[in-house]
Amino acid sequence: MTDYVFDDDIQVIDACESWQDAIRLAAMPLVQRGLMEPRYVDTMIRAVCELGTYMVLTPGTAYVHAGVNDGISDDCAAILVSRSPIKFGSENAKNVRVIVVLGIKHQDKSDLLALASIFGASSNLESLARPDITTKTITLMHD
Repeated sequence: MTDYVFDDDIQVIDACESWQDAIRLAAMPLVQRGLMEPRYVDTMIRAVCELGTYMVLTPGTAYVHAGVNDGISDDCAAILVSRSPIKFGSENAKNVRVIVVLGIKHQDKSDLLALASIFGASSNLESLARPDITTKTITLMHD
């Protein structure tokens, strides 16, 4: 995990009011460091509204992103894990516990999509569903 995401970009929360708030909260460390502009966050939210929940690729995990010209300065990622399920999306809503924010500036060089194999591993799925999940547990995850 630490090959892809800095420790400071991983958050664990008890619950979140909405999936939109979850995306904003997940992206906050990247915005604060200037790697991602607020408009990138808005574009991610708009994509879910317009395109649905196609980005729920592994059970309970949504991988949200926008385009390379939507306000991203470099490849980056952030993770938000909620101890309580979040109803993600409006149409065909799915329950997720994990929001992975992907900022992929260099599509030909980025290996951030490897996070899907980590979050899809059965042992990691079990850990993510535990009420005592911590950021340390997440940083130790691998595929």
